[in-house]
Amino acid sequence: MSATTRTSTTQFLIVREVAATLRTDPGTVRRLIRTGELAGFKGGTGGRTSAYLCRAEAVEQFVAAREAIQARIHA
Repeated sequence: MSATTRTSTTQFLIVREVAATLRTDPGTVRRLIRTGELAGFKGGTGGRTSAYLCRAEAVEQFVAAREAIQARIHA
C-alpha cells in the first residue's frame, strides 16, 4: 500500500448533536430520520438500544434545502 493512500473521514453525528445544530428537540430529529426527511440510520454498539446516526454532510444538505424552501416562501 502506498504512503499516499487516504481513507475516508466521514463524520457522524448523534441525535443530540443534530438537534443542537438544527435548534430542535432530539425527538424531532428521530422523527425526521424515521420519515426519511433527514438521511440517517440506526447504528450502535450492540447493546439494548441502537442510536440514530447522521452523516454531517447529510445534516448540511438538510439545512441548505430548508433554507432554500424558506427563501422561496419569503421571496
